[in-house]
Amino acid sequence: MHKLRRAGLCANGPDLDANSPSCGLMQVATGKIRTEKYTVFPGIWLEILEAHALSFRPYPADRCIRIIHCGKGRLEYECSDRFVSLQQGDLVIHPCAYQDLKWNCPLGYCHGLSIVLDPEAASKCASCLLADVEIDLPVLFQRLLPEGASFFLRANAQLEHIFSELYDVPPSLKKGYYKVKTLELLLFLSRLEPGMSEAGQHICSKREAALVKQVFALIAEHRSSHITAQELAQRLHVSPGQLRRSMGRMYGKPLYQCIRSYKMHLAAQELLLSARTVADIAGEFGYDNSSKFAGAFQAVMGCSPGAYRANAGARQNAPDSLERKIVILE
Repeated sequence: MHKLRRAGLCANGPDLDANSPSCGLMQVATGKIRTEKYTVFPGIWLEILEAHALSFRPYPADRCIRIIHCGKGRLEYECSDRFVSLQQGDLVIHPCAYQDLKWNCPLGYCHGLSIVLDPEAASKCASCLLADVEIDLPVLFQRLLPEGASFFLRANAQLEHIFSELYDVPPSLKKGYYKVKTLELLLFLSRLEPGMSEAGQHICSKREAALVKQVFALIAEHRSSHITAQELAQRLHVSPGQLRRSMGRMYGKPLYQCIRSYKMHLAAQELLLSARTVADIAGEFGYDNSSKFAGAFQAVMGCSPGAYRANAGARQNAPDSLERKIVILE
């Protein structure tokens, strides 16, 4: 466990200055996890996570609250009988006391950010941090997380405003910028009510999550075919309505959008891991026209297949690309 603390995953680890983060590249069974952790205020830590793995377990932080934002990719966690899926821009707040918490990256990667708070160790009244800011942290999270419940928000303009620039802050600005944005986030959360949480609509049972995984397994196996909801339901021995409801609860989008998104992310992996032509990859995913494939890819990934391959190559050749100390999780 001492190796985990050195990597900065433990919220009760050493007190660090924002300009001297705890960094680590961790090797897990399914890939690699890069982390950077900064102490923003006493009892409040900010963690940057870049995962290229299918699953891993975060270090438990007793008595703490974790606020998780998914910047890119997809991050899922399962705990007891609950299953939460975060897509790009989504946010969840939950207590860190869960001992069986496991994080999954179904697309094989995720770039995210979390703020970990120890409400008792942090200042109960944030007015000592900035004049005219008055937030009682224990009271705030007792109100938002009654009886240990999670608080969930899908991506929206306010979350985009708060988090969008946190993933690319110049080193010289991090110390002050993280303080300002953390206070902004706490002020935003202080205006929320428990009834605003979307957890009831989007937190799934493990049975629903298992059904969704079966859908994606079929799509991956028959990626060149167009399979209708009726055909999927027949193969999985459920009704089309149950299939759509499970997918909607997990991802908040219609079934056809989820299938297209999944196929395009699979295609993106092919673009990165092979030298095959775009036309060849398009055919593998059921497109006999490269232009139609490029249009679908652009709608999901935000750029053309060629640009995605070129930009990913540039990032992989960057000087600081995963050049960190490797910490083995035991």
